[in-house]
Amino acid sequence: MKKLLLIFTIGLFTALLLFGCNNIDPNASPQMITESPTMSLPTATPEQTPEVTPPPVEPTETPVPPPPTPTPAPPVPLINKIKMTAEQRAGKVAYITIDDGPSRNTPALLAMLRGKNVKVTFFVLGRNAEAHPQYIKDIAADGHVIGNHSYSHVYKQIYASPDTLREEIVHTNNVIKNILGQDYQVTLFRFPGGLKQSDPAYVQVVTDLGMDFYAWNIDPKDSGGSKSTTEALVAKFNSQLGSMKHPVILMHDAANKDTSVQALAVMIDQLRAKGYSFDVITRP
Repeated sequence: MKKLLLIFTIGLFTALLLFGCNNIDPNASPQMITESPTMSLPTATPEQTPEVTPPPVEPTETPVPPPPTPTPAPPVPLINKIKMTAEQRAGKVAYITIDDGPSRNTPALLAMLRGKNVKVTFFVLGRNAEAHPQYIKDIAADGHVIGNHSYSHVYKQIYASPDTLREEIVHTNNVIKNILGQDYQVTLFRFPGGLKQSDPAYVQVVTDLGMDFYAWNIDPKDSGGSKSTTEALVAKFNSQLGSMKHPVILMHDAANKDTSVQALAVMIDQLRAKGYSFDVITRP
């Protein structure tokens, strides 16, 4: 009986062992966790990158080149700015110009010119015209032309700017008109010292006032600080005259220029002997 019970127990154990082995997945890992069909695992949300708004793009403008600087017109030759007849242009004509007056020498100048029967062009200073209004009247009465040579003749003041030049010219024109009458037209200007007459801004001032400017082509140098002798002035004049057909002669009317009166009388005689006639400057 005991032997039969031992055989039955061994057989039962063997059967249970074989049944368990048949239900094991041969590919399963001992550490694998079987997911329940009802379990939901949390889904990782990818990190959001904040949007960056790019800065506005400025429209690109095509650079506009600056306008070309206008080329100033070439200066008109001095002689072409003076009104002449065809006969005068073909011949020999002298234009005497006298700057800086009137002064105490003006009566002597006028008397000499009257005696020579010569008309000239006076470029007067406004301040001197105010001081000697009667001399301005005498110049005009003798048939000479009166032009403008600024009011002060002080370079730093006149040429501080185009506006200051304009003030000087207008002031002097008004002084002359107050003496000779409002109908008297001043159309000629001479730059003191000959400065700025190549500067378009300063030339434009003269043009805008309805005037023109006139330089010279002969300078006997009677404007020096020391008094030059009559002979020295005449020699310098002749050294520059040569065969020039239309000399525009620069002389001065000032209290210390009495030799200028004497030298000019000699120059007139020499010019007349060489076949020159004389005229005043007028605009074409």
